[in-house]
Amino acid sequence: ILIAARLLGLLAMIRSRSPSAALAVGLLGLAEVSTEVVCLLLIQATLGYSYVLVGAVIGVFMAGMCCGALLSSRMSPARMRPVQLLAGLVLGAMALLCYLYDIGTVGSGLVVGGCCFFLASMGVAAGIQFPLAVRASGGSRRVGVLEMVDLTGSSIGAILVAAIGFPLLGATVTTLVLCVILIVSAVPLGTRPGGQGAPA
Repeated sequence: ILIAARLLGLLAMIRSRSPSAALAVGLLGLAEVSTEVVCLLLIQATLGYSYVLVGAVIGVFMAGMCCGALLSSRMSPARMRPVQLLAGLVLGAMALLCYLYDIGTVGSGLVVGGCCFFLASMGVAAGIQFPLAVRASGGSRRVGVLEMVDLTGSSIGAILVAAIGFPLLGATVTTLVLCVILIVSAVPLGTRPGGQGAPA
């Protein structure tokens, strides 16, 4: 079932009116859920396991998405590239925090505060990027396709980070890989929605 879902998501991305926008959404979905997993594991390693912490991680991320969705109403799809780049830079900063945590030079307060900042920032990026991708891909008729691509990326991220990335590569390397993926995925994003739009 999981493999079939991934194939459907890939097919939907290829058939999208704006494949680069769909790719950006899918990879950002992968990165945002991966960020949640990494931050949750870091916070739990620092403060211990708690249902409250799980709820707080999700709540901070969703609050960021709400803010991002509100901001997106004032932007054009031309902003997709800088948003993707900024999300990549956020993950780069998060990788630095993971490294400092690994070598024991940061305290629990900085770890928790940093994770909250990164979660909120990735939430804002996700909240902005999805509505812009919808506009770049032809409007409301493409919402379902982009949602499938987004959820496909999210599910892949959750599985890969929890099962492979964190236990085999560690938080620092995993986050750096995600940083590079997001920055590279920003390159093909055009400055015009669907290749024909106007600037913001």
